Amino acid sequence: MIKYKTSEHDTAIIHNITTRITESLQEWYGSSSRLLSPVPGVRSYTNSFILCYEVRTLTDRKVILVKIRRNPKMKSLAQAVNVPHIHANIPSEFKTLCLLYQHIGTGHPNFTAIRPLTYMEEYFAIVMEEFPSRPLRELLFDQRKSSSSNELRVTARKAGELLRFFHEQIHSIAEQPYTSSELLADVEAYASRLELYTHGRVNAADIMNVFKQKLALKAIQSIPFSEIHQDMTCNNVLYSEDGKVCLIDIRTKPAPIYSDLALLLIHPETFREHIFRSGNYFSKDLLEEYRKAILAGYFEKHPVNGFLVNLFCAIRVLDKWTMHEELFHKYKRLKRLFTRPLGPILTSYFQAVLNRYLTALD
Repeated sequence: MIKYKTSEHDTAIIHNITTRITESLQEWYGSSSRLLSPVPGVRSYTNSFILCYEVRTLTDRKVILVKIRRNPKMKSLAQAVNVPHIHANIPSEFKTLCLLYQHIGTGHPNFTAIRPLTYMEEYFAIVMEEFPSRPLRELLFDQRKSSSSNELRVTARKAGELLRFFHEQIHSIAEQPYTSSELLADVEAYASRLELYTHGRVNAADIMNVFKQKLALKAIQSIPFSEIHQDMTCNNVLYSEDGKVCLIDIRTKPAPIYSDLALLLIHPETFREHIFRSGNYFSKDLLEEYRKAILAGYFEKHPVNGFLVNLFCAIRVLDKWTMHEELFHKYKRLKRLFTRPLGPILTSYFQAVLNRYLTALD
């Protein structure tokens, strides 16, 4: 979380949002509800501002969150709401939250959904109720030194089940034409950028040749599609003390279902802590249990297509590798000087992870 500094340009925005929320409290929580303070707390994350309002209801306390997207260079709410293009898919995200809440609500034994309250179009703001929880990422870190990984195993399985439910029940899965040529086009886009960002340390043609060899083993003509999450990381799976999981930061688009699944599977391997400890931060056994649990949940009632799972894991590794190399490439002056020795370590690590998933395709 990044420290937020109050801006005079934000005062009117916060005042208007507070007024709107105050006017709607009775509708949302009954006539006895009230804000504990008219001044919200503001959390500033890399990609969003979150305004937090504590509410006293007749029976308990709730927290209302107001999410406004930002990019990392934006320091104020005013800056964020005056750049419409970064909010292009926010209405879709709100509609998806409503859809999830409609289908799941709070009555499912394993899943739950964030309660959406309203969408403030003039500020591109999603207003929702906070879900008391922790991200799956934190559980991975906690379980790293634990004598038992049972909590991680159970939660990861539920995450796999929920992702399948999202693809299959909230939306629908259908085979669509998708060939090896289209997959190679995705690979080429990543490989070309890698060669650029590493100043030739990575050869795009070498990556393309390996993928071509592997794809020659299977005649791919179609792949199951659905509306996918798009950012299905450990950060965006929340779990609560009563053992329920939910999804956040959903940016739907039609795409192969394996894209979401693969990102969730490989995400812990792309944490900086793991990368710069040569892949030894999390034990192999812990990561294997995590992966097995997700796959068991996702494919509980369906056959596993191991080739497509590993293929999309390899493509998602390329995606994350490109992201890290691009970040290093953009560093300037002293930051670039200090991180330069880390470049070959980063490259070597991701080459090894990529090769592991590609080898699994044989």
